[in-house]
Amino acid sequence: MTDKAKKSSAAALDSTASAKRFFIVAGMPKSGTTFIFSQFSKLTGHFNPPADRKEINYFRGGASFDDYMKFFRTHDDKVYLDASPHYLDEVVQTARNIKAAIGEGQIKILVCIRDPFERIFSHYLHDLAQGYSIVSHADYSFLSPLVLAKYLYPLAARIRHIQAEFGAENVHGFSFAADNAAFRDDIVKFARLPGDWDFNFSHNPAPGFTAPQAFYNAEIDTTVAIKGKVYRLPAGHLLVINRQFSLYRPTIARQVGEQIVQRQSSHTRSFDTGVLSQASRDLVLDDFRETCGLLNLDIPVEPHPRVLHSQVSDDLPDEILAQLDCVDTLDGAVARLFADPLRDSADATMACPPQGPSLAKAMAAYKLALKRRDPGGLTSGEARDEIVNTFGPIPYYIGGTLRTLLSQNRIDEIEALFAPFGGAQGLLVKIDAARHLQARGIELSEEAHQRLRKIGVRTRLPKAAG
Repeated sequence: MTDKAKKSSAAALDSTASAKRFFIVAGMPKSGTTFIFSQFSKLTGHFNPPADRKEINYFRGGASFDDYMKFFRTHDDKVYLDASPHYLDEVVQTARNIKAAIGEGQIKILVCIRDPFERIFSHYLHDLAQGYSIVSHADYSFLSPLVLAKYLYPLAARIRHIQAEFGAENVHGFSFAADNAAFRDDIVKFARLPGDWDFNFSHNPAPGFTAPQAFYNAEIDTTVAIKGKVYRLPAGHLLVINRQFSLYRPTIARQVGEQIVQRQSSHTRSFDTGVLSQASRDLVLDDFRETCGLLNLDIPVEPHPRVLHSQVSDDLPDEILAQLDCVDTLDGAVARLFADPLRDSADATMACPPQGPSLAKAMAAYKLALKRRDPGGLTSGEARDEIVNTFGPIPYYIGGTLRTLLSQNRIDEIEALFAPFGGAQGLLVKIDAARHLQARGIELSEEAHQRLRKIGVRTRLPKAAG
């Protein structure tokens, strides 16, 4: 055979799956897959990572060797690296497609695992952050069975399936909480790495466990505290602070801004595993123990209920911070408070720099007005009305206005006061005028009693029994 023919024959062999090595990180999300990918993708003399992404996800739907190879920049004798942690979710289809496409190649499969409750909650938080443009528009509670079903599923059966398909000796486990010596030794041989190579645990590129927060008010300026500084957010502007994708929208549809702020109350920021019964926790933990056994990993398990907390995202890119007006700092507030140690809290609040409409400052002004200490020339009634006009029907201050109007028998104005809310029953708490009327000896006509009762204001105390 000529040299040219030998080269042609070698090239033909090299174009087939049987001549290649594949290292597939098949799961689990938020268990170290990004860490593994970052470790091996840097070893360009030994690994061939995808051309433009970490997660190929090809085998969730595809089964063509030629199409699969298009994801890689070069086709050589290095190990092809595919870190697609959702493969294990659709494990039956994925395994079938892998075998159809590269079944004759040398395949190593890695499963990254982690405390199951930490992992599923971290995965939820990851989706909350990365998919915020989707889930911010709807209720998306981790404690909803419909949501939980995406993140919690039995794992041991999936491991047994891929071990049956590819051989237990080709399926490895990895965990930050385990001794990974066996996997390390096998991958050194498989990828022909130097014998002294080892993992670098000094940096985790995907720490997770943060939750986004959104700020919006269509009517008034608001303030946002970020890393000890306080910024003014103009009315109608939307700010989302998100570790993955923060954004600032000076113009946004009111219904969108209000929906996003409203819906974020459904997002789960802490997870008490005790909401699950002991029987349910045992199902999850027994499955995890079995998984560890199948992967030859020794990982301690915490059997008792515990609460897992997310961290609030508070890191904004400089280009967004530059568009916001910094109005105060927490350090400045502490300095002011200790500079005048005998000043009462209302005066201290009024001494803060202007920050736009503030309920705290309005309440301090009302307190000073009641004491006739002139917070900017306002009477107590004017200070109270300013709170209601700016911040809406806060029952405590609405009640004050009601008592003033009752003292003057101004029933028409009381009805007008509650009309925008469909009556007193439309407020956060019930409005009760009965004790005020009794204490002040205010007499109302029967007609007035009927009109006030109709709008949800109680004006008579219940009669004593007997």
